Amino acid sequence: QKGKWVAYMTDPYGLKALLKKANYKLKDKKWAVWGGGGLKSLLEKALPLAFFYSARQGKVKKHNSKQTPSKPEVLVWAVGRSRMSYCCFPPRSWKPKVVLDLNYSDDSPGKEYAMLSKAQYISGKTMFHCQAQYQQKLYKKISHFKVS
Repeated sequence: QKGKWVAYMTDPYGLKALLKKANYKLKDKKWAVWGGGGLKSLLEKALPLAFFYSARQGKVKKHNSKQTPSKPEVLVWAVGRSRMSYCCFPPRSWKPKVVLDLNYSDDSPGKEYAMLSKAQYISGKTMFHCQAQYQQKLYKKISHFKVS
């Protein structure tokens, strides 16, 4: 635009839609994020009281809570199948009520973990669809630009 490159990130819109679908009050539940990668800074803003765990080491990496880490009620799964060869699953003692998966594939390890934990599973498909809708709106907005 106006001779400059412009980038758009649709992850915030998708994450907001997924959290809305989960319908949990953030401050009323114990939240944990397993993994995070490229979405970590976005997740930290959206879930300021959550405990963030390294999926490679299984240890707390960051938290802003005055509480000590304990068994989460809601686990945000942020590790794809392709990364699981050098990652681990959360402790077996955890029994979250909900696994909120950022993945949208049927072979997600988050889905597998939810089944093992007997937790309600919420797929990342809501996030994916919301991002796609927003990307379509952006494309229509900028499609008048010509690439030479």
